[in-house]
Amino acid sequence: MTDHSGKSNFDTAKNAKRLYATLYTGRKSNEITPTKPISGSEIARRASVVLKQEVSTVEVREWVHYLRAKLKYPIGSTGEGYFLCTFRAEWQTTKRALLARIKNQSEAAYGPDEYYDKNEQLSLTDPPATDNAPDKPPIANGELDNHPVVQELKEKFGAVQV
Repeated sequence: MTDHSGKSNFDTAKNAKRLYATLYTGRKSNEITPTKPISGSEIARRASVVLKQEVSTVEVREWVHYLRAKLKYPIGSTGEGYFLCTFRAEWQTTKRALLARIKNQSEAAYGPDEYYDKNEQLSLTDPPATDNAPDKPPIANGELDNHPVVQELKEKFGAVQV
């Protein structure tokens, strides 16, 4: 079985444990802390040297996921990087950020369903691919500004470039 990067689960587990050792050692020495996290790109750079192969930040995120989800280790993160949480309060900050991201991504994933659920039309720009398709596309050139979805976006967010 492989992960998103094409590496085996064994490789992911092995490299995740190496990452944990780095975070643990960095936390003990005060080199990697919540205020001085280590970036994913720096982890990838260091791992590339050790493993003698290119490591991507995608792989680093998979290692962090493995440590959190499979081994249940509290790996904290900020927009700047990763660190080992030594107190519950440090983990709670990361947990809140992860849950907010889940909510945001869920809204993005399900939001467009409302458009299609309204059955207003099948496509914003292309005519339906059926035998009884109208002679003109659902939205003619220049009419997109007046489309109900664009109007709704303008009401919610102000000016919308079309």
